[in-house]
Amino acid sequence: MSGDIKLTRDAIVNAIKTALPDLYTVEAHGGRFDLKELTRWSKQAPAVLVAAVSVPAIADGPTNIAEVRWVAYLVTRDTPQATRDVAALDFSEALLRLVRKNTWNLDNTQNPTRVAAENLYSGQLDRHGIALWGRELAARHQPAHRRHRRTGGLHLLHRHP
Repeated sequence: MSGDIKLTRDAIVNAIKTALPDLYTVEAHGGRFDLKELTRWSKQAPAVLVAAVSVPAIADGPTNIAEVRWVAYLVTRDTPQATRDVAALDFSEALLRLVRKNTWNLDNTQNPTRVAAENLYSGQLDRHGIALWGRELAARHQPAHRRHRRTGGLHLLHRHP
C-alpha cells in the first residue's frame, strides 16, 4: 500500500488550516454525516472536515492513475459577526479559490479538472440551524513511488447551525 490517498488528505487539511486561520476546526474525517453528527460538529464551527468518499476509478498499468472524490464539509453557525449563511458563503468562496488550481504542494497532483458547488438545503437541516453546501473538485494524482497521477474530487459541504 502506498498511502497516497491519506497523504493527499493530510495535505488538503494542512493547506486549508494555513489559508483559512479563522476556521475553528480543520480535520480529516471518515466520510458522510447524519443529522446527529452534523449537530455535534456545529459546536466546533466554523469547521471544515475533509474526507475521501469514493474512488470511482483506478487504472492498472504503467500510470496507475486513480480518481479520488474528496468532500470538505463546511460547518458554520450564527455569530455576532455574521449569520450562518453569510459565513458559509464567505468560507465557501475562500475554499473554492483555494482548491482551484491547487496541487497541495504534492508532486504527484495536477490542477483540478472540475470544481463545482451545490446548495444542499433541506427543511430538516434548517430547523436544526444547519445549512449544507456541496463542492466538488477533481484533480489528477499519481502514486508518489511511480510519479503517476490520480484524480481527486473535492466536495465542500457547508453546514450552518
